[in-house]
Order: sequence, then C-alpha cells, then structure tokens
Amino acid sequence: MQASYYCQRTIVVIGHLSVAIMPLVAGQMVTNQGLKLRRILARLFNTLVSGSNETEVKAMKDFIRLIKKHPLEVKLFSKISSGTSLVPAVLMLSVNYLIVLLQFNHVI
Repeated sequence: MQASYYCQRTIVVIGHLSVAIMPLVAGQMVTNQGLKLRRILARLFNTLVSGSNETEVKAMKDFIRLIKKHPLEVKLFSKISSGTSLVPAVLMLSVNYLIVLLQFNHVI
C-alpha cells in the first residue's frame, strides 16, 4: 500500500512539473520564430533595396526597426521573459520543494 501511494504521488508531481514546463517551452518556440522572422525580413529588405520602389523599402525598414524595438516574446507576469532558460530554475525550485516535503514527512 505504501509503494502505490508514493508511486501515485510521484506521478502527480511529474504531471505538475510538465504543466509548469510547457509554457516555458512554448515561450522559447515563440522567441525562436521571432528571430527567424527577423532574418527573413532582413533578406527581404536586401532584395527590395536592389529593387525599384523607395516607399516599399522605407516601409520595410520601419517595420524591421519596429520588430527590433519590440521583439516577439512571451513574458510571465509581464516581467520575466519565458523560455528554456527558466527550466533549470523551475527544476531547482521543484527539487528543493520536494526535499522539504520529504523532510516534513520524516522520510529523509
């Protein structure tokens, strides 16, 4: 009975960790797509510069400046930039919390 209880608790903890990590992975994917968009726009700008219409070139240059000023990223609590760089921090907090819980239950 004790082993199944700990097994169930372990599954619950793993489920909670996966739910906490998913937004971080999604934030990193959005950031990567934003960087890819900037590269594509730079190539398009280079193509347009050799082209003819100056108004299109100016509009593209302004759009590239706007994207550089406001990069595409997901922020948590409007302060912390989300991404896979937060995964070690979340993992560290989770392990510390688990150790404290085990100490309160007198397992360790």
